[in-house]
Amino acid sequence: MCDLNMPLVDEGDALLDDIVRSGDVRSLLQPIVDLSSGDTVAYEALARGPHGSPLERPDRLLAKARAAGRLDEVDRLCRVRAIEAGRRAGLVAPHSLFVNVEPDSLHHLVDNNDLLPHPPTILELTERALSLDPALLIRAIAALRELGWAFAIDDLGVNTRSLALLPLIAPDIIKLDMSIVQNAPDQHAATIMSAVAAHSEATGALILAEGIETAEHIVRARALGADLGQGWLFGPPAEADTVIATVPGLSLSTPPIPRRPSATPYEIAVRARAPKIADKLLLLELSTFLESRAQRDADSAVIVSAIQHADNLTPATVRRYRELASLGALVIVLAKGISAIDPLSDMHAVDLAEDEPLTGEWAVAVISTDFAALLAAREMRNTSQLQFEFVLTHDRRLVLEAAHSLFARLRG
Repeated sequence: MCDLNMPLVDEGDALLDDIVRSGDVRSLLQPIVDLSSGDTVAYEALARGPHGSPLERPDRLLAKARAAGRLDEVDRLCRVRAIEAGRRAGLVAPHSLFVNVEPDSLHHLVDNNDLLPHPPTILELTERALSLDPALLIRAIAALRELGWAFAIDDLGVNTRSLALLPLIAPDIIKLDMSIVQNAPDQHAATIMSAVAAHSEATGALILAEGIETAEHIVRARALGADLGQGWLFGPPAEADTVIATVPGLSLSTPPIPRRPSATPYEIAVRARAPKIADKLLLLELSTFLESRAQRDADSAVIVSAIQHADNLTPATVRRYRELASLGALVIVLAKGISAIDPLSDMHAVDLAEDEPLTGEWAVAVISTDFAALLAAREMRNTSQLQFEFVLTHDRRLVLEAAHSLFARLRG
């Protein structure tokens, strides 16, 4: 007789336990090709669970691991097998191996980087979950870059919201989702193409088109601006002992973003621009203008605001920010006492400490694929009326540096 009080064991849970315990994950390698020359220049390591099992496909394996709270274990196991496969294949050129890593577990790699291979590989971040914890993600990426890793964003195009993080993650390689290459062109594809082209032009990031299966796909990939291609036309995923070991790897030229996390946006701005003086009314109008400008590119925009105290967050501002967030923008607000107000849906709110220098400043940074602006102001002391020294700049690198200083104050 069946005991109805006994917990039912999910068959997938038992299989996942076996996989983690035995390390039964393998890694296949698929070629990445230079579309100009047709030469194989690198390989991507693709994880597979036990052959013929329900968790053989990597999406099912990782989904099961995430649901079971074991994503870090499985992600690390997949990464171990990927690097082992690259070594067996003799991939010794820099940036000749792409290794997938889940954004959720990226921060664990910072403290457990014993798997850092030599020469450096390219860590490939899946597009999903990129914006769930941007502070943690960006800090981890900055730390891992210091250790020699490079970064690619995978499957770009599935969700336009991830476009907002392109300027802050600054990937070395952008991988276009196969749907952009294989499906008939539409406005969604045009949006992705424009955003990616703008980012590549500004940073030198390479564009890789996935899902190339026909000669027609190559033509479309080149039209989309792709430098590199991947797909069954160039070869299926294969065992490590069948690949070309003498590939040259990739030469990457994405410039690093200057980071001074302890500096405030105003301190960063005045080192490069002479400040002006204005009253609060003018700064309010400038701030509102920048917020409205972000609305034009909402699905590819980041807006980060430091407003001193939560009392400055007016109902009109909340409405604007909620609308921006609903349209796909990444909206972050930093203020003292902000945790005491109603939850800000779809926004990231950060409560500033009493001794935080940012509480004496007012900053709004707006970044999209083709627009960047920073308003950074500091309240003047010993004046008869409320006035601010301020800098308004559209220098993209200066804006990004200031945005990173704000992101450093997020607690992920």
